[in-house]
Amino acid sequence: MIGGKEKHSGAGQSLFCSLSRSISLLLVTALMLLLSNPAFAQRTTGTLRGQVLDPTGAVVPDAPVTITNQETGVTVKVTTTSAGTYTVPSLIPGLYKISVEAKGLRVFC
Repeated sequence: MIGGKEKHSGAGQSLFCSLSRSISLLLVTALMLLLSNPAFAQRTTGTLRGQVLDPTGAVVPDAPVTITNQETGVTVKVTTTSAGTYTVPSLIPGLYKISVEAKGLRVFC
């Protein structure tokens, strides 16, 4: 004891500082990971949804729908549901041509 104060060993204090730094680094890293998580939710594709109706406004079930990316030429074919709807997920951004054919109706593009 020197002057009424106990002298601490440097090794114990150094270990405490090292642990404190490690915990701080761990907390900062965890915080960065948590804050960057919403970036993973961003997508670079989209979904195309539609409904096919005849001139009277009635739904057109089982109609073949062709979606063609005009830049790449990639074509996706789907068929309308009983409600006349169709869904095409995971399309890359671009300009698309949509054509629908149904028996008794002219082709619509």
